[in-house]
Amino acid sequence: FTGGNAAVNNMTLDGLSGSIVLYGKFGTTCTIDKIHGVFENTDIATVVEALNESSDGSGEDGGEEPAPSTGAPDYSKYTDQFDFYAYSSYSDGTYEIDGEKYYIGKNLANLKQYSLYGGVGMTIYFPQNDMVINEDAGTVVRAKKLIDDLAKVGIKKTILLDSRILYLSMLENGLPSEYNTDDKLDAYIYNCLKDYATYPGVYGVMLGDEPKYACLDEYAAVYNSIKRVNAANGWNLFIQYNLNPLNVSEEVYTNYYPASSGTYAWNNYRYIIGTRDRFTDTVTRYTQYINDFLNAMNPDSIMYDDYPLMENKSGDLEIKDSYIPCLQIVAKAAADRGIKFYHVTQAYENNASGMVHRRAVTEKGAKWLNNILLGFGTKQIAYYTYYTRAESDSTGGESYVDGQSFVDYNGNPTSLYGWMQKILTNNQKFAPTVLQFDYKGSRVYGSTSANHLGEITVSNSFTKLSNFAVNTGSALVTELYDDENDNYMYMAMNVLDPDASSTAVTATMTFSGYQNVLVYVDGVATTHALSNGVYSATLNPGEAVYVIPYN
Repeated sequence: FTGGNAAVNNMTLDGLSGSIVLYGKFGTTCTIDKIHGVFENTDIATVVEALNESSDGSGEDGGEEPAPSTGAPDYSKYTDQFDFYAYSSYSDGTYEIDGEKYYIGKNLANLKQYSLYGGVGMTIYFPQNDMVINEDAGTVVRAKKLIDDLAKVGIKKTILLDSRILYLSMLENGLPSEYNTDDKLDAYIYNCLKDYATYPGVYGVMLGDEPKYACLDEYAAVYNSIKRVNAANGWNLFIQYNLNPLNVSEEVYTNYYPASSGTYAWNNYRYIIGTRDRFTDTVTRYTQYINDFLNAMNPDSIMYDDYPLMENKSGDLEIKDSYIPCLQIVAKAAADRGIKFYHVTQAYENNASGMVHRRAVTEKGAKWLNNILLGFGTKQIAYYTYYTRAESDSTGGESYVDGQSFVDYNGNPTSLYGWMQKILTNNQKFAPTVLQFDYKGSRVYGSTSANHLGEITVSNSFTKLSNFAVNTGSALVTELYDDENDNYMYMAMNVLDPDASSTAVTATMTFSGYQNVLVYVDGVATTHALSNGVYSATLNPGEAVYVIPYN
């Protein structure tokens, strides 16, 4: 069988383009260019598993097989796993499009849908506005029933929205007088949390989304109050919060950053770039926004959302020019403070009147998004959005296209569901290793003419990677470090737009003084002996290798 996805008895062998797979007893003569493996007296499933695991997909020059090594870094003692969750919870079956309501005839709040949510790889349930807790005791009862139902299908973590807490976190002109001391605020927060904080399955509580700078004092006060109440009562509630991203796109969002000079006001400031000479000013003010929030909150993690895959008003595919610079700013801030970096990324197509159009996430696009986040040391990933959202306004607001989220209006999985199921499964294979590593630095090699590459910050020289080159196109390299085991990891990624370019990049990495590398692709590790310290990989847009040099 030949081709990139050779089918054998309804099974596929991915990543074996140009290969010939033989199965069964043969009585004829044939010529085979390369032997991937010989398997006797076995079944096709075993062959498929063995071939997929042995193919690292790196496409290294020369076609040499991975060289065995006995001294490779071993992360088998770790059991760490990623947490994943998705914005936009279930629908009750009612959808509103341009003010007109539709009912599909079934409520998607059921065990089958919860099982589907877990089946794609999500570990945390995030119901948002569909499960609001307030002073009404019935809301807590309803939330506990949801949590009990989720437990039946193996989802053991839920983040809840308490409208009282969320409201306080988004105030701008100071907390009300009844909460304006730590003791008063802590007593109120405790009273909000006490009825559900220790209920099995309650993982955390959320603050307001994308706070502007004017909310800083109130946001930090509520965050720190929850931390104090946690400590005083022996609780361990996760505090979900979501800051703004760096935004330099024209006429897209209203963003709120502090002023770095007298030129721009931070309050109610709508950033319209117009010309690129304001990019530096925006970066300066955004960096202050991030640092001021972190200084005030002293959090255990930092989290923000950003959706880079775009289609502009002319219908051209783009990646946001601010996306990678924002990753660099936030990942560095997290590393400098020794806190975890979490991220919300896109998983949908959104068209909105008067706004830049988001584009559908393809399989290649999903891999691009995932690889770049792992390369920047992201420890938790959330997706927007899982279900097709219930409200769309195609004339003046956001319009959610059915079939472009994980699950459609009727609760049926889309193609994205299958792609992400594979990606999240591979991430969990990689988790025991990659979760030990933290971000150190990044830079792009090759051409920076693409829209999303022109403003990337060049890091200092890397610690163990002595040289890097590409034959064409562009490659992003990030350095990560595991201080416990004193290992460095380097991600090399073809960072071209996977839906707009087919240019393969051959990346050549030189590790002076090293004889071997451990290479991870799709969560599977292979060892390779180096010749003069050189390792090469040919990568299509969105593909990446994660490389640990060792002796």
